[in-house]
Amino acid sequence: MCIDNTTGQLSQNGQLFNEFTGQPIPNNQLPFINPISQNLLPYYPHANSGAFTYVGTQTFVNNTDQFGMKLDHVLTERDALSFRYSYGQSSQTDPLSTQGANVPGFPVGENQRPQNFVAQATHTFSPTLVGQIRFSFLRNKLLLDEHLNNTTPASLGFAYAPTLESAIGPPFVQVGGYASIGDPITGPRNTYQNSFDYTGSITWIKGRHQMKFGGGYQYDQINVLQGIATNGFFVFSTFPVNNPFASFLFGQPVFFLQGGGNFSRQSSRPGVQPVRTGHLESEAACND
Repeated sequence: MCIDNTTGQLSQNGQLFNEFTGQPIPNNQLPFINPISQNLLPYYPHANSGAFTYVGTQTFVNNTDQFGMKLDHVLTERDALSFRYSYGQSSQTDPLSTQGANVPGFPVGENQRPQNFVAQATHTFSPTLVGQIRFSFLRNKLLLDEHLNNTTPASLGFAYAPTLESAIGPPFVQVGGYASIGDPITGPRNTYQNSFDYTGSITWIKGRHQMKFGGGYQYDQINVLQGIATNGFFVFSTFPVNNPFASFLFGQPVFFLQGGGNFSRQSSRPGVQPVRTGHLESEAACND
């Protein structure tokens, strides 16, 4: 007894065929089951809702923490300093990745930590002339699609090696018409950003008008890691057996892909920007 390819139901008439020869497989019994497929079978949960369906409830976990502080210090009647720091931390675990398997066992993590520091100095030259310099630094870490099932392909019987150490896990296995198993094809997708910003300005008040001159320099640095199919990606279909799951048990995929090479990318961008150069506005507008 096996699955009828036309109805998807258990049937005495669901005959398996060898697509190479066009001949039926005697008694619907494969000559052997591939040892690696045998090792992957435990990842498929047993049906608990009818003959073919598994239903389960999974827990999505999210934790967030954040705080900030600000310090103002008056040095003299003409000079003042201001400091500000903010911090955020969030992490979550998704038991079912939208990019990966649709059965439990292959969760992915996400982690984000932004930090921002600002220092500012203000000097009053006169009641109508004020100077200001400012430095800010932004550090942002964003980790996406972190593989949390780190079972090595070698422990499952595969002879090839993963191509990204931080993403080691079971390969992604797609069987046509059945559930997929394995860690996601994509990931991790990690981004580290550093942004430095320096600005200075002079504000001059003349009668009913205010003019502000200044400029700034900004430097952005972004480091990215983008993994893709580093543990391998297998697709099983109706060949060499007319049933995809039988082809999986037989150990014969129709497609295999593994990403390789350098998954890291770096980018930096300096820039000079004017800050309200020659800006002129009325006293009424200054109240905004």
